[in-house]
Amino acid sequence: MEYAVLGGGALGLMTAYRLAQAGQTVMVFEQEDIAGGLAAGFRIGDTWLEKYYHHLFRSDKTAIKVIEELGLGDRLEWLRPRTVSLVQGQIHQLDSPLSLLLFKPWRLDERLRVGAILAYLKVANPARLEGKTAHNWLYKWIGKRPYEMIFESIFLGKFGALYDQIALPWFWARIHDRTTELGYLRGGFQLFYERLVERITQLKGKVLLGTRVERVEQEDNDWQVITSQGSWKFDRVISTLPTRLTCRLIPALPD
Repeated sequence: MEYAVLGGGALGLMTAYRLAQAGQTVMVFEQEDIAGGLAAGFRIGDTWLEKYYHHLFRSDKTAIKVIEELGLGDRLEWLRPRTVSLVQGQIHQLDSPLSLLLFKPWRLDERLRVGAILAYLKVANPARLEGKTAHNWLYKWIGKRPYEMIFESIFLGKFGALYDQIALPWFWARIHDRTTELGYLRGGFQLFYERLVERITQLKGKVLLGTRVERVEQEDNDWQVITSQGSWKFDRVISTLPTRLTCRLIPALPD
């Protein structure tokens, strides 16, 4: 099979890499001049810096395994940052079970209650949390004072006027996946995307950077991918672009 992969971010590159490993013919289309998509970096000297804040948790086992598979495991560093909260002019550490038990702005019963709820979220099935908002659920279960003191301000800072409409499974993921140690690639995560491009190319695949997909048309049993640099025909097309953009580019998709 000949595959087109739309989008050269982490998902598109990994898709192409696995297809090429399986002996398929694959071509990746990415409109930016560097790989990585929304998670791409920018070069400062010999180092790549992230445009946004990226790190790994210890729970990101799949990503860690792939980094090691690509020969970048020796560049993966695990650091233990100190996360604090400013409450009534005082700085208090709040980033572990022990620091929670010692968190003076909350009463002991409040600390135990928050700890119990966070422990529950660590093991909860997210399907049971669907249809609930983090605002209402946390307000009810951890109590008014702890919620307003810490969590409400975090939601306001992150989401603004929409702070009380955020789905509870989003908050569950933040708690469920979080670890006290954070992982970084020495030299920048862009090295990961560059290495994927190298491996895809070594396996006879192609990654076309600076190539914008303009339209995808169905022709009998083939798909024609029309881009800013020309057009190609494929047996199958895999889009890792945003759903709305995918629907606009591929009018043959059913409603």
